[in-house]
Order: sequence, then structure tokens, then C-alpha cells
Amino acid sequence: MTAAIVQTKLIPPPLKKTILLRPTLSKKLKRCEHYPLTLVYAGAGYGKSTALSAFFQVEATACCWYSVGAEDRQLVTFVFYLIHAVRTNHPHFADDWMNTLNEQTCGCESQESARLLCSLFVNELLALSQEVILVIDDYHHVAHHSLIDDWMQMFMQYAPHHVHVLLSSRIHPSWDMLATLKVKGNLLEIGEHDLAFSMEEIETLFADAYEFLLHEGDIQEIYWQTEGWITAVHSMWQQMSAARNTSADMHRFLMLEVWRHQNDAVRGFVEQTCVLETFAPALCDELLGLQPLHSQHMIERIERLGLFLQAYADTGYRYHPMFREFVRQQLQAKPQQYALAHQRAADYFESKQKWLEMIDHLCALEQYEKVAQAIHQHGHKLLRLGQLEHLLAIIARLPKPLKDRYYMVWMYEGDVHRYRYSYDRAIFCYTKGEQLAVQAGYSSASNLALERKAHLFLDTIEPGKAEQLLQQALVVMEADGVSEQGSVRLYSLICENLVNAGRLKEAEVWYRRCKALQADFQDHVLEARLHLRSGRLQEARQALERRLRCEDATADGHLPKSHRETSVLLSFIEALAGNSESSKKWAERGIMQGVSGKAPYMEACGWMRMGNAALLLPRYELGLPLSCYRTALEMMEGLQVSRGKAEPWMGLCLLYGREGATELALEYGAQALLETEKAHDLWLSAWIRLGMAIAAVCGSRWEDAAERLALCESDFQACGDGYGITVAILWQCLLAHHTKREPLRDRCASRFLKLMREGGYEFLLHKRTLFGPRDLRQLVPILLEAHKKKLDISYTSVLLSDLGIEQLTYHPGYTLRIQTLGGFKVLLGEKEVTEKDWQRGKAKELFQLFVTRRKHMLPKEEVMALLWGDLDDKAAYRDFKVALNALNTALEPERQARTAPFFVERSGTLYGLSLASGFELDAAAFENGIRHGLDAKDRQEAIDMLQKGLSLYAGEYIPERRYEDWCTQERERLKVLFLRGAQRLAELHAAQGDFDKAICWCERIIEKDPCWEEAYRLGMKCHYSNNNRHQALKWYARCSKALESELGVEPMPATKQLYAKMTQQKWSES
Repeated sequence: MTAAIVQTKLIPPPLKKTILLRPTLSKKLKRCEHYPLTLVYAGAGYGKSTALSAFFQVEATACCWYSVGAEDRQLVTFVFYLIHAVRTNHPHFADDWMNTLNEQTCGCESQESARLLCSLFVNELLALSQEVILVIDDYHHVAHHSLIDDWMQMFMQYAPHHVHVLLSSRIHPSWDMLATLKVKGNLLEIGEHDLAFSMEEIETLFADAYEFLLHEGDIQEIYWQTEGWITAVHSMWQQMSAARNTSADMHRFLMLEVWRHQNDAVRGFVEQTCVLETFAPALCDELLGLQPLHSQHMIERIERLGLFLQAYADTGYRYHPMFREFVRQQLQAKPQQYALAHQRAADYFESKQKWLEMIDHLCALEQYEKVAQAIHQHGHKLLRLGQLEHLLAIIARLPKPLKDRYYMVWMYEGDVHRYRYSYDRAIFCYTKGEQLAVQAGYSSASNLALERKAHLFLDTIEPGKAEQLLQQALVVMEADGVSEQGSVRLYSLICENLVNAGRLKEAEVWYRRCKALQADFQDHVLEARLHLRSGRLQEARQALERRLRCEDATADGHLPKSHRETSVLLSFIEALAGNSESSKKWAERGIMQGVSGKAPYMEACGWMRMGNAALLLPRYELGLPLSCYRTALEMMEGLQVSRGKAEPWMGLCLLYGREGATELALEYGAQALLETEKAHDLWLSAWIRLGMAIAAVCGSRWEDAAERLALCESDFQACGDGYGITVAILWQCLLAHHTKREPLRDRCASRFLKLMREGGYEFLLHKRTLFGPRDLRQLVPILLEAHKKKLDISYTSVLLSDLGIEQLTYHPGYTLRIQTLGGFKVLLGEKEVTEKDWQRGKAKELFQLFVTRRKHMLPKEEVMALLWGDLDDKAAYRDFKVALNALNTALEPERQARTAPFFVERSGTLYGLSLASGFELDAAAFENGIRHGLDAKDRQEAIDMLQKGLSLYAGEYIPERRYEDWCTQERERLKVLFLRGAQRLAELHAAQGDFDKAICWCERIIEKDPCWEEAYRLGMKCHYSNNNRHQALKWYARCSKALESELGVEPMPATKQLYAKMTQQKWSES
């Protein structure tokens, strides 16, 4: 028997040059040493053997390998190979009974001999003192041999604890003991999901192994077609590199490796069910006329056979797309069976009123008359499924005479184009459908066409155009009479159009008419927009939250809602209310919904709302909101929806206005206003005018600002928007305060307080809002003066208390903002303190000292010693007083004589920065973010906090004081904090497999400190995990060179050990 052993079956398959190391899969395989049994099961071509071979060769882990062949279907042969597999690592294994084994058992295929062989094998394994990993590859070749399968179960029941079996098979074993092993935590399973390539792995495989660069769209297409099936991925590479069609090769592979090995019952069931996208056992029983549970048993059998069957949803199944296409071709070669399968499916889905599935099968049979008839009757239900591209493709297959006969097909095609923002094509289809309907004597269809055309202009918020169509529809309805449902539908459209026009009182009348006709009428989005445009922000938010609950509860497809999408509406509401993070979250959701739903208008709305959210951030780069607004403008330009540009232009007006670029801001505002006035949207026009007024205020154009504010207040009054009126009057207060017109300021303050209390808009004092002042401290002097003059004194007392400034009698009216990282800059609100404003260099240095030692008041003597140590006491004190006076003047240029400074505090002979003044310091915000990130237990929270904190580190602390002793300690402390935070962030990215991000942060660390050894070590690990051992070794060389050059030392033992492990792990490239 020994002479008959084929030694190559005892060696792991050699690896090709194109092998891809897979860290995630390897990490799971490493756990095999902790389990008695590891099952690796998947259909043909999933790379089971390659994955196992690569793992053991790369990890340099000893294993006993046996590749089972179809010729090994005798128990004795099977056991002999297992013995010789073990002997590859333990040469004297089973020496005592190897010579007599053949004589005792050869030809004796019985349960008794099986028990004997199992006992002998287990006892010999028990005698081994070392851990044994036994790999049985391609077990499916013998899985149907009952004696071998029984032997394996018996062996697994009694296998010693130091023996670990890896069983690789196309078939999942049907052993009763598996459930027990699983419950006890003694079974590790690795299936198709683990073996299939991810999109990232496909990209790496093509780039590194195949040297074939792919675009992102190509990667997604390959993944969509193959679902990570490795043989199929390789086949597509061959197809792309050789510019030839390899589907025939794939089908030949499936025929030889899979299909021909199945019996007639299995092939027949798969052929009859391959016409279905998805299926469940009960569906198959009914469709094929089988006894209950017959299909369930057959599906379980197919699963065990590894026939590319995948669980789908909770109780359904589907075949792998490429396998399904192969089987469909087999079925198409049998025309009668092919037609019968589709006809059965069409009849079944018709009985279940699943119209789209029915239509798909009718299309396969080319029964287009029935397809057109079904769309004509059930098109509204098909639309609600949300599969617009699918429906459009079906309509495109219909002959034109059929479409003309069933005029509603034209209408529904128009709906699809409207939802896809092809507005010109939609109008054409509606008009065509209307003409055909009138010719056929269906006058009521004219009303449907008018409503649909009007809906298009409701989508783009062009109330002037929509109103004409809705009035025509109303005349037709009153003349012909329509159902109650038709009346409600038309009334709700009229209501929405009035909302779009800013005629809210009229809109509420039509909304009440809808309720009167239909008691349970409810349109949460329309209701929310009514509240929003009348300034009832909380009610608008609540209506949309109710809508969200309805969306979550429905199983219908999601049709694009243009600007009405719940997420983008909520984002705008949160921006008006000053909730920046929430606004950003909803904007992101809107963008993602637009992308996933192929709804560019909705995506563009998401981008403009993202720009609004970016304007609310405490610190933002000009490029962030600018990029968002420009993206929205480009998308609207591509859609040829000029009206959609109004809001991003309004955003640019706000952005540039607050940056002091007044002319550019007013230019953008004028462009926005042109669109909204052309569309007769009074409400948005009012907000645009307010944005232009804000730009005029920020540019000190007082008269222009006053005129614009009066006009936008009048527009808000006409719309009935209480919030808009309140914000307009807030800016009138600020304007009067800046121009020192006290009587006007007091009158505006009185009105502002009254409106704010009535509307519940106190957040305007606490949060930066889309149209509020960027520096909220501008409002404090107005509140103090109102309180002093007893304007609604009880309310102002509460407001001042809530702000924590009830003890103040004076405030400069701006926030002191200090930038110390990467450069030194001080801003009084939005105005930068220039070198001229400091008057003296020592005044600036004195302030930098106070900022650096901000946590403690400094004795005058210590300050003098640090800054004027080269002068005598008298001269030092004189210069200190001069510098302190210049400092207070620079920070508070408008402070009245004999008023105590607000930002610099004095207590006897102690001086320092007033911590109660509410100044903003980038170094403090940076430190707070890093410490929170380091302490966070939740991984994602830690990543978010660290990223936020690290983004503030623009460079070293006050670089202009690099050589001052009083600044050195703080500079080094913050630098180390950056390095710690960056290292932790890199570790977190590495832990979740984002190796490129981790490497990027390691590079940043080394830039700051070339001897930070932990960064080199982590970078080595990440490069290695990215299948780039060459770069990992280069990083070790960089580390060694840096440590030798800077410190004259070698790397630490942990770094050396990591390097040694990487250099030792070599594998075959043959």
C-alpha cells in the first residue's frame, strides 16, 4: 500500500505568482488552532485549496496535508493517506501497525473494520506530544461514501484535544454532531462569504498581481457580476487583458466541474427555478406542483452540494448570477421547458398580484401585448416599487403601436422620466399620452396629464408655471366631475404650489379642503413645509419625524421626492435652528439617497444643504462650503434646472458676505434672486434678500443694509413667516447698534425680544444659525442695554442668566479668537488684530505669555523677569505698564475710559487672561479633542474625536516664540499630545482594516518626530497587511537609519522581532 501512495497529494498546492494575501481571511484561519474542527466549504472555484495553502505557507505553520481524490473512495485507502499525511511531520507515526494494517483490513469494508481503524488512528495520535493540524482538502470526492463519512464522524468524536482538523469541501457535511460542536463552541466555519473577494481585494488583485489598473466603476462592475467568486474574477481578468469573451470558458468549467456530476432530479429542479430571481420553498412547491416540503428538502440538498445557492433575506434563496446564467442557457436549449417555466412563473405572480415579476416573465416569452396591458392597468403600483430603470427598460421593449393603443403607458413613461429629472422627455410623454387618450375618447385623461405636468414644476419649485396648469386642471375637473380621491389629489397639488409661492394662508385653506373631503387625509411633508415656511420650526421637525416613521414602516420602494425628501428638509430646518451636526447628518443622508437612488436632483439638494451645515461649524475652511455649493450648481446645470441654482447661490452670498467680499456676495445674491422672482417664490426671495442684507452689514454698507432689511421684513410679513421676521429684526438691532442709533436699537430690541419669546427662538442667542450672526457675542451688549433700560426686564433677566452673564455690566460685543498652532493670529470677532493695532511688539508678546500661562494668574514680578529681565526694576515696570495698556487697547479698542478691561484680568499684583471672558483658543480645543479621543471607549467615537482634534493642529505652538524659554514646555507638550493622538488614530484605523489611512498617520507622526519608533512598527504591520512586504521592510530600514542618525541607537527588540518575522515568512512563487 505504501508504494501506491502519490506523494503530491500530501503536499499543499504550490502558489502562483498572482497569489493575493488576504489578512482578514488569514486572521480567521489562525483561529483553527483553538477548534477541534474547522469547516471550509464553498462551491467550485472559490479558492479553498489556495487559501489554505497560502495560509500555512505564509504563516510558516506546520500542517499534515491530504488532497482527497475521486479514486480514494475505499476506507483503507483514505485512512492510509491520512496516516502518510501525519508522517510528513512525524516520520515514525504508526510504525508499529503500518506493516500489518494492510493484511488485516484490505478489502474489508465494514463497520467493524472502520471502528478498528478509527481506534488505531486515534490511539497513535494520542501518543504524539505536539499539536497536530490535519488538513483534508477536497473532501467532497468521498463525502457520499457512507463508510468513510461514518469513519470521519467517529474520528471527530474521539479525536485527541491536540488534534485540529481542517475539512475543505464543496459539500457541507450532514453530520448530526455538528450542531453539538457549534453549541459548545468547538466548530469554526468558513464559507463562501469569507472566501469571496471584497471590492478592495479585487482592486488589489488586479493592481498588484495582474498589474492591471481598474477604474472604480470597473471594480464595482466586476464585483456586481462575480460577487467575489474567485474563478469568475480570474476569468474576467483574462477577458479584459486578452480582449476576448471568456464566458464560454466559464460555462465549460461549470459543466465539467459541477453540472455533469449532478443527477437528473437536481438538474431538473435547478433548471425550473433558475428563471426566478429569488425563491422560497413554498413558492417552488406551488409553482412546480410539488408536495409540501419537497422543495425544502431539495434546496437543503442543493446547499449541501455547493451549487452556488445563497440565502436571501430571511427565508429566500437565490443562485449566484453567473451560475444562474449558465443554467438558463442549459434551459434555453430546451424551448418547450423554457417556455413552460416562464409561463408558470407569470401565472403564479399574476395570482399573487406581483405585477413586475409577472411582466418580467411575460417579456421573456415576448408576450408584449399582455405587458402593455399590465402597465396600463397597474403602472401606478409599478412606480411605487421604485425600480424606475427596470420599468423604463421594459417600456423601451414595447412596439410603438402597442404603446399608442395603451395610452397610459406613455403617461407612466413620463412619470419615470420626471423621477429621473429628464423633464423635457417627461413633458413629451405626457403630451403624447394626453393626445392618444383624447383621440380614444377618454377626456378624463387630460386632467391626469395636466396634473402630471404641474407636478413637474412642483418638483422644481416654479409656482408660476405650475399654477397655470393646475387652474386648467381645476376647470376640467369642475366641468367633468371626478372622484373624491381625484379632487383631494388636485387640491393637495394646489396647496403645495401655494406653499412654494409663499402664499401660506391660501395654502392652509386648500389643505383644510383636503381634510374636509377626506377625514384621514395626511401629507406629512406638505404639512412640514407649511410649518417651515411659516416659521414653526419645531412643528415642521415633528411632522417630518412622523414621516420618517412611516417610511421605516413601509416596504414600498423609495421614489425620489426632489426637494421634498425628508432628509434634505430636516437638514435645512436644523441649519435654521443652529444644529450643525444634525444638519450635516441629514445632508449626508440626502446625498447618499440621491447617489444610491440615481436621483441627481436630490443629491444636488443634499450638497447645497451640506454647504449650509458647513457654514455653521465653529471653524471652517472656505473651501468646504464653497465646494459643496459649487457641486450643487454643477449638478443643477447638468440637469438644466436653473431654478435649482437659487439656494446654492444664496449660500455663496452668505459665505462671501461674512468673509467681507461684499461685491461678490451681492452678485451671487442677485443671481439667486433673479431665479426665485422669476419662479414667483416670495419666501425664498425673502431669505435671499436677508443674505444680501447680511453681506451689506458685514461690509459696513449701512444704508444699503437698512433698505434691504426693511424689504425682506416686509416679504416675511407677506408670507407669514414669524421666524424670518424675527431674524430680520435681529439684524436691524445689530445695524442700529453698529451705527450707534440708540433709539432705533431699543425699538428693534423690544420687538426682537417679543417675537423671540412668542416663537420660542431663544436658540438664536446660543447657537450659530444659518442666517444669524457668526459671532453670537455681538448680541450681548444689546441684551445688557435692554436689561438696563428695563425692556421686558423679567425676560432679559432669564436670558442673561441662561447665558451665564447676569453679573456683567459691560461686554465688548465680540468673541476673542486666538490662533496659536502653526502661526499666531488674534481676531476680535471677525476682525483680525494687525501688527499696527498691537502698537508695540512687547504688547503682543505679553499677550502670548498670558495665553501660554492661561491657567494661572502671574505675579507682576514674574512677568517682568520673563519679558524685561535685562532691565532694572524701574524701567521694567515702566515698560510693563506701557505694554499692558497697549494690549488692552488692541483687544478692546472701543472700551470707554475708566471701564475695567474685559479680557485681561488684574487681582492686586497678579495679571492674566480672564477665563470667564469666553475666549476661543485653538490649542485648548485641540487638547480637548485629543484627550476625549484617547479616553473614549467606543472605537468610532474615538476616531471622530481624534480626527476633529488633530485637524486643529496646523503646526507648532506660537512658532515666532520658538526660542523663548517660557514657551518651550507648552510647545513640546502639545507636540507630544499630537503624536499620541495620531498614533492612537493610526492604531484604530489599522484595527478596522483601514491600513492606508493608518499608514498616512504614521507618515504624519514621523514628519513631526523621525524617532517615534511606534509609528515605524505600526507602518510595517500595515504595509505587510496590505500585501506589500517590500515597503514593510523599507520602513524598517528607515527606522534603523533615523534612530542611528538622531540618537545613535538600534531599534527596540519588538521592532527587530517584527522585522525577523517578516523576513522569515517566504513562500513559493512558482
